Amino acid sequence: MNSPIEQLRAAWKLSNELSLWQWVKRFGSIDSGALADLVVIELEERLCSGEAIDVEYYFARFPQLIEDADLAAELIAAEYDIRSKLGENVIPMEYSLSEPHYLPPN
Repeated sequence: MNSPIEQLRAAWKLSNELSLWQWVKRFGSIDSGALADLVVIELEERLCSGEAIDVEYYFARFPQLIEDADLAAELIAAEYDIRSKLGENVIPMEYSLSEPHYLPPN
């Protein structure tokens, strides 16, 4: 059987109307690392389809993602990378201003 990550990636190819929230409920308990991987997949798919979404959306729905500061920082970096690849003019400072509570202390 394919992992939840592989199944989500395959399902997104069939329909971009999936909800990660419903997907996670289907599999029950998923550790934070796997959940973060799923978030990156969905975030990329939704941004590529032109939807306005950011990691704060996922932090609000899955608070366990912000319990680990390193994981939260990885998700912020993933969003930055995806937006950059899509040609968006992203400025790292925007992330520190909009999401300072997820950044490590100086």
